[in-house]
Amino acid sequence: MSTSESVMENVIAEGLATALCNILPKISGTLQPFPNHRHTPHHKRKEDREVALEKATEPSHHRDFILAEVHCLFKARLYITQDVDFITHKPASVHDVHAYEHEDGPTPDENTIAFDLSQNYLSPWNAFLLELLLQELQSCCREENWPIKKSDNYIREILRDRYKCLHTIWRNAQPKVAATGHLKMPGKVEAHLINERTQAGKESRQATCHRNKYEH
Repeated sequence: MSTSESVMENVIAEGLATALCNILPKISGTLQPFPNHRHTPHHKRKEDREVALEKATEPSHHRDFILAEVHCLFKARLYITQDVDFITHKPASVHDVHAYEHEDGPTPDENTIAFDLSQNYLSPWNAFLLELLLQELQSCCREENWPIKKSDNYIREILRDRYKCLHTIWRNAQPKVAATGHLKMPGKVEAHLINERTQAGKESRQATCHRNKYEH
């Protein structure tokens, strides 16, 4: 092999190494979940068929069990006792999201869940957090030896649906511009916020979820 060919091979190898470093998931303390679970259309259709089959052949109480655990997980990790409490969720900062998705910023905080409420569940930021929740739920399943076990794709679909539900509640609660040009808060939301201030302690005591299992 000539010297020029050897030099060219080294340049190519260095280029590939640099490219891999740029595209591999960023590591922040612990192993990062896949930041965005996306496959080719073929793989997506295959996953959808597998989940559909899993749902079609399961007893109803199996799904009820998983749905209840997902609800408990969200309540514990978001510190809410009912869905409407999510209207007070503090979203991730625009700066942090942009730094993570477009620069070399850190991954989302794994201890304090803060979704990017300007995006759906497929955004890199939100997908990271949902994969994190998926890992936590599956870890709990293994540690507690649940009698009902489900595939990652099955649970991922439920987590995404749960986020969509909470996101819709949050979006509907945002102030609207009235005819006068002033911001107007939906009446139900205003009433809830007033009630929340007086009932926060009571709701916390009445929470039926096994919060300690998922809290950090």
